Amino acid sequence: MSDGAIDNLSDIKVSKVTLSFLCSLIGLAAFITWNASSIANRIGELEETVIEMQQSNNGADSQVLARLDNLERQISGIGPVDTEDLEEDILDLEELVEELQQRLDEDISWQINDIWWRTDVLIDVLNTRPWGEELLRQYFGSPGGPPGW
Repeated sequence: MSDGAIDNLSDIKVSKVTLSFLCSLIGLAAFITWNASSIANRIGELEETVIEMQQSNNGADSQVLARLDNLERQISGIGPVDTEDLEEDILDLEELVEELQQRLDEDISWQINDIWWRTDVLIDVLNTRPWGEELLRQYFGSPGGPPGW
């Protein structure tokens, strides 16, 4: 044999630091390999899922995109709204409301005046009867109706 050759395996001397360093490298390599195979497996499952989705869609995505494009064209084609007729209708309604308010005011005034007139006539009639004067005196304390009449 040659002079530098080792005949026995027990003659090999390795320090504990070198041995622990080699074990750490082997463990790290195993961990990295394990994680890489796990990620590769996930990527494979994701690829299968994507293929299944593409096959089950049957071009539905292109139909959705076509509809969206059509809607976008329709929306871009919408111009400003013509509000002239609407504004005229609003003005007409405002005039109608004013006219109705005026009629209501006139009607209420007429009804109040009618009530006063009827009251005056009733008091005049009651004043012409002896029993009427007695009633007016009994309720209002003076003949001729309420004070100020």
